[in-house]
Formats: sequence, C-alpha cells, structure tokens
Amino acid sequence: MKASLTFLPLMGLLLCAPAIGMPLQMDPNMPGMQHEAHPSEVQGTGVIKAIDTAQGTITLEHEAIPAIGWPAMTMPFHTTPEVLKQAKVGQRVHFSLRPDGMRSKVTAVKRAEP
Repeated sequence: MKASLTFLPLMGLLLCAPAIGMPLQMDPNMPGMQHEAHPSEVQGTGVIKAIDTAQGTITLEHEAIPAIGWPAMTMPFHTTPEVLKQAKVGQRVHFSLRPDGMRSKVTAVKRAEP
C-alpha cells in the first residue's frame, strides 16, 4: 500500500514535468511582437523565355533575388495584359515582382541595357 501511495504522486509529477518545462508559445499576432518582414515588392533581372497571353503569364529566367532568398531559376509568373504587351521573348529586362510563392506576380518590366 505504501508503495502505491509513493508511486502515484511520482507518476503524476513525471506526467506533468514536460508541461512545466516547456516554454510558453506566444500568439504571433499579439501587438508588440516582432514579425519577420516580407517586402511587398522586389526588383529582379532576367530574360523573357515565354509569353502566354491566354494564361496571362510571362516566363522569366531570372537571376537570384536576395531580398526574398530566391536562387536564380526559370519560372512563369502571372502578370497584367499591359506588361504582356511590353514584353518580347528573348528580351533582357528589369522587373518588379510582388512575391507570394507560386502566386508571385510581375507588376512591371523594363528593357535592360546589354
């Protein structure tokens, strides 16, 4: 009987120990908390590889974009009809990009001087 009286409180303590030792998790939306900043628009340089007016996309082979941690790559981006009208396949351009992962959008292109 004495063994079970000692055993039960000891088990209770062992079961609660992880909860006692765990750090509190703060709500990331609390006022005053520091948040990782994501730029609303970044600049890049690349070559236009394809234009798809039906899908509203422009495919760019772009250099690394350090502001958002992207390496150099080739990928399609959604864009506006106005941007598509200015773009020409094979053209080297400076572009503005609204980063949002695979939903990132090119907002402007300007021909880059060679």
